[in-house]
Amino acid sequence: MQQRKIWVSSDLHLNHTKMAEVRGIESVKKMNELIVTRWNSVVAEIDKVWILGDFGLGPKVPLRMLADRLHGEKHLVRGNHDLRNGIKPINFGRVMTVHDEYAVVTAVGENWLLIHDIDTIKTLMNPNLLHGVRGIIVGHTHSGDPENYTAGVPRTYNGVQAYCVTVELHRYRPLLLDTVCKRIMELQKGNT
Repeated sequence: MQQRKIWVSSDLHLNHTKMAEVRGIESVKKMNELIVTRWNSVVAEIDKVWILGDFGLGPKVPLRMLADRLHGEKHLVRGNHDLRNGIKPINFGRVMTVHDEYAVVTAVGENWLLIHDIDTIKTLMNPNLLHGVRGIIVGHTHSGDPENYTAGVPRTYNGVQAYCVTVELHRYRPLLLDTVCKRIMELQKGNT
């Protein structure tokens, strides 16, 4: 029997024409197909995937149909585009569970903060948000590398190591949550 894996990704931007252009992909349809194909090449139907924001743009029915094509049990932590696009739990029913701005999960024996944009930590004004978490897994940034990402987003927040899982930084595939957490732990060892 196949063991269930847990994956993490962000910023799919399905049906987002401008993102297809930014990514250098010929059309939004080709971008959608690239993401669905690469996602399904690693994620099994029994797996669970956390999507850290910016799932897609446009009418809910086409987005729901795309979500249904992606393997696994999907959990969306809403990002800035999802909030603007009005993505709410009711829009996706059983196809995808929609969460508010963050989630805390346990992997490799530690707690990890999943959030779309690291700056959201400030806007939530919750001083306990980082209490008891080993690291931050984040999306939102579309350039640079996942450990030293650019666009003004720091590698750490209040001394807590962050790692970016935006799809184009990882060949348009989700990453195993345990692998990301272990990489953050390695980075922390190098920072001490």
